Amino acid sequence: MTPKQQEILDMLKKLYKETGEAVSPSKIGLALGKDYNSSSSYCSTTLKKAVSEGLVERTEKGLYIPK
Repeated sequence: MTPKQQEILDMLKKLYKETGEAVSPSKIGLALGKDYNSSSSYCSTTLKKAVSEGLVERTEKGLYIPK
């Protein structure tokens, strides 16, 4: 796993733990200091890969939950 992938997954876990709710890619990117326009795209590829590897679950609304 690359440092970027680990950073994104760690932030997903942190935000989920704080709120107890599924998290959007934009919210993860913003929490990592990205601007609003690039926050979602910064995380999307990593999150899709994590879903395919069984590390993360994607909800019907396009939000993510760590496993």
